[in-house]
Amino acid sequence: MNNSKFPYKSLSKSKGQSGQSFFQHFIINELGWLYHKVEEENDYGIDAYIEVVDNGSVTGRLIGVQIKHGDSYFKVVNHCSIVFHGEEKHLNYYMNSTTPILIILLNTNFSNIIWIQFSIEYTSPLRNGWSIEIPLSNKVTNRLLKITHH
Repeated sequence: MNNSKFPYKSLSKSKGQSGQSFFQHFIINELGWLYHKVEEENDYGIDAYIEVVDNGSVTGRLIGVQIKHGDSYFKVVNHCSIVFHGEEKHLNYYMNSTTPILIILLNTNFSNIIWIQFSIEYTSPLRNGWSIEIPLSNKVTNRLLKITHH
């Protein structure tokens, strides 16, 4: 079969879908919250919105999430943090968001899943974009609940 006559599914796209599915499962099954996936054609820097459910009550509190899956995101370690590099267009997008934004990093086998709530104060400018340090201690667990009560 001549594979050049078929659409191509890249490794990057597969990792993105896998990471999003894993995180969606966590949000729905571990936290009992709602997960609103942003379809690829509408993804400009947010992969999904999670909606807080408190004792069965759907609260209307939304949190935007940007999910990055793969070991390449864990290569730059600074002390006890992973240094995430972002593009300027996403920095502007996050700064103008009316909802909190979480950046979620998942390694390839899902044994290390960390997060940070985006804040401009945590970022550092780079020649081509920006960076933010995500503490390795910020494991994705029920600790996400803390950010919803600001």
